[in-house]
Amino acid sequence: MKNYWQIFLACCLFLPCLKAGTENTISLHLVTTKTTYAEEEYIFLPLVVENTSAQTQIFSLPYLQPKEKKYLFVGDRFSLHVFAQDQIIPSFTNHMPPQPRPGTLQISLPPGESLTWEIPFPYDFYPVKLPCYFRVFLVWEGIKSNEVCFQVMNSGGKSQSDSLVVNSDFSQGETFPWGWRIEHQTVSWNKQEKMLCFSLDVPTATGEGLWVYSLFRPIQSPGTYTLQLTARSQGPEIIVFVEGWGLVGARRRRLERNECFAHPPNQDWKDYNFQVVFTKPEVKWFRVRLFTYGQAGSVWFKKLILTQQGKTE
Repeated sequence: MKNYWQIFLACCLFLPCLKAGTENTISLHLVTTKTTYAEEEYIFLPLVVENTSAQTQIFSLPYLQPKEKKYLFVGDRFSLHVFAQDQIIPSFTNHMPPQPRPGTLQISLPPGESLTWEIPFPYDFYPVKLPCYFRVFLVWEGIKSNEVCFQVMNSGGKSQSDSLVVNSDFSQGETFPWGWRIEHQTVSWNKQEKMLCFSLDVPTATGEGLWVYSLFRPIQSPGTYTLQLTARSQGPEIIVFVEGWGLVGARRRRLERNECFAHPPNQDWKDYNFQVVFTKPEVKWFRVRLFTYGQAGSVWFKKLILTQQGKTE
């Protein structure tokens, strides 16, 4: 029995030293490139991982697919602590099903070297009210990063007429169109002509395609809606996804999706009309995804209006 107590006491003395040693081998530095973001902007927080020890450190980094983008998955071993208006967002994660499951990459980091990955920060997956002030830091294996602070402002865009979509005719904005979140460099906004232009090369058209999202906005469900689209295509197919979102736990989740297929018969401008239906009372918000794929070429969007017909029983 005496030997067991000796082993127990030795472990109690050794474990704090092991933790302290771990903290002294790796440092985490979180970065924010701006102090103020617009609602339309995607936010990525660079994380610098530096080996401050005299030995090569081997560890695993969880990533969001695809790994070539070097997007760090947070929500498990890498825990991002997020405070919105000084209220903590519990169990914050940047992985949203049905996205592919995160993977794990083995890292060997020599002494004195560092690597930088980005943390996508999808605050809009959570029902935060804008404008909002965020405080964020990361914890991994007992190591805590520095804290970064920034704010996200409301969109300057407005809905027109009875349309539920912000900036339905792409006329509003300054350096980017208000109401729309552009992630890809091959999507551009023509402010003078008031339209969005998608440019697809062959790898993009035959691969993941090209898309733009609208902002989340409230919607009534059950309900029936009319979607009006004006677009022109040089060949790529067009799908407009109208998604219905609700709360599952503390996060927004997609609960329904309408798929509106526009098959351009030629390269002229064409008007399309679709019926959009939401049936689940749990749906509280919607967003639109303009999606193009199939063939290389350009696609132009000039109008996208969503209006309510009436509630379904």
